[in-house]
Amino acid sequence: MARLRTVRELPVGSGVLTFESGLPLDPTYSSVYIRACYGPLFEELITSNYKNLIITGTGGTGKTYFLYYLLGMLMSLPEPPPYILWEHMTLNDEMLCYDRALGQVLSGTRRDFKDQRNHPKAWYISDGIAPNMSAQARIILITALRRETYKEMEKSGARILYMPLWSLNELLDCRAKVYGSSVPEGLATRLYEHFGGVARYVLGVPSVAKPPAGLDSLLQPLIKALEASSPAAAQVQAGLGGLEVGPEASDHLLHIVTKDNFKLSHLYFASPFVGDKMVARALMKDGLEGLATMMVRTRGAMRAYLYEQVMHQLMPQGGTFRVVPISSDEALSRSGPETDLELHSCTSRIFKEEEEIWAGGDFEENVYFKLAKANFPTVDSVLRVDKTLHMFQMTVDSSKTVGATALTSTFTRLGVEKLENVDLRLYYVVPPDILDDFKLRADASWPPAGKQQPLAARTRLFLLKGDAEARLLQQEQAGVINRQRPAATVAAARPAAMMVAPVVKRAAAPSSGRIRQIGGWPT
Repeated sequence: MARLRTVRELPVGSGVLTFESGLPLDPTYSSVYIRACYGPLFEELITSNYKNLIITGTGGTGKTYFLYYLLGMLMSLPEPPPYILWEHMTLNDEMLCYDRALGQVLSGTRRDFKDQRNHPKAWYISDGIAPNMSAQARIILITALRRETYKEMEKSGARILYMPLWSLNELLDCRAKVYGSSVPEGLATRLYEHFGGVARYVLGVPSVAKPPAGLDSLLQPLIKALEASSPAAAQVQAGLGGLEVGPEASDHLLHIVTKDNFKLSHLYFASPFVGDKMVARALMKDGLEGLATMMVRTRGAMRAYLYEQVMHQLMPQGGTFRVVPISSDEALSRSGPETDLELHSCTSRIFKEEEEIWAGGDFEENVYFKLAKANFPTVDSVLRVDKTLHMFQMTVDSSKTVGATALTSTFTRLGVEKLENVDLRLYYVVPPDILDDFKLRADASWPPAGKQQPLAARTRLFLLKGDAEARLLQQEQAGVINRQRPAATVAAARPAAMMVAPVVKRAAAPSSGRIRQIGGWPT
């Protein structure tokens, strides 16, 4: 445990803390990757006006490993706490206590350390266990998003902090410094594309697979959670508007996205792969109405994603859409009254590359082409009708930036320069509730230079009223769909998440009154 005193010597982020004899709580591993967010999170803890704080978030993002950093940094303070007590869900009833005066780590039970827990300058850290709220010490609870574990602390007014998800770059840096050849870089990248920013499944699980497992095998927990009969998938679909959405498997499907100062921003699908599968499941089970039901329960980024999927289903059906012309100057102001855009029904197809649109040597007409991934700037879908190329971008934001450079890049990738005498139209598809206040803003490349960016200069801009709910209601009244009452939101609590590595069984805790020394730190 003396190794924890060196934490302060590590870089602020991306450093590695090594324990030659293995991690105290999990000897399977010997290294802890110090995430860049650990330093700022520690600062939040020591500067907070709150006595009690909860650290939670998506399972597998490094909450338990933060415990090592926290212990080390507390020891490195100019005036360390007189007592640092901690307990972990794998230790049964055992509690550990660092006594600064003795320079020793003692082991006992909660009852054994009652006096230490009631010292006002002590720190009491509980990982995965509901703490004893009668303690006078500062209490830090590290837990999965499991209400029965943190509800009493929440009632007491504790502040909740959320551990951020991992970026791909952060995961790959950790892979190189901690896991090495046990997790090939290509495999880690593929796992990230499926599981999202969760180190447990991108790095931890594949590193201990014996023999080394392939992608298909490692994806099985995610595939099972996504199956049509999966309770997790059903409860996620029913509970998208809430934070607690069901069993542990739900952690595979929805992630907690954070914002500055470790606050909750929103829930979002774990990855584009998961989002696409959940949308397909809703369409298969309940048709377009099932997808719309998911959409109306959400807001923010999740609503944006689902709104886009609903509109991609509605646009190929055709009909009359209300559009507003936008000036092509720097002001990008509304330049005329609302008019009707008539679109006939057409087939819909997903494409990845330009060649799929130009099959047969010409830009295929009367096909609503939807991008497989949102990797084209400014455009989500395209539809050619005779001499008109309609381009659509879905948004639920209050504003959108328009750029001639980005638009020209899109035209180049789509091969639009090969079309002759085509009317180019770009529609920003916006929900009715934000349409009146929606703004387009010019970037530094707008308006386009006619000679250098001729296609962008020819493009006419419009706002399109994407009234998804009204259109679904019309279909219901016409008998096209059978509108069902949305299911009640499920807010069942999740079980505590497992650590990145398998839990190591520990010996039974000592009986009350038998405090024993298990290590010491130099004072």
